[in-house]
Amino acid sequence: MSPNFQSVQQTTDSSDYVPRIQLPEHLEQYRKSAEALREKMTPLMQTLLGLTDNMALRGAATIPEMN
Repeated sequence: MSPNFQSVQQTTDSSDYVPRIQLPEHLEQYRKSAEALREKMTPLMQTLLGLTDNMALRGAATIPEMN
């Protein structure tokens, strides 16, 4: 279970508004995990897309022509 956390509420109306450039530590850990997972998944997803394309082409080749 993830720990509860309170986000900082900062309005954009204030004259001292400064946008956050760096993610909080717990979100930075999620970003790093997602990046590592994406690197592992990209080759697999490309293979799956190629197989799906081949299946679609085979399916299209079996459709009788509508004359």
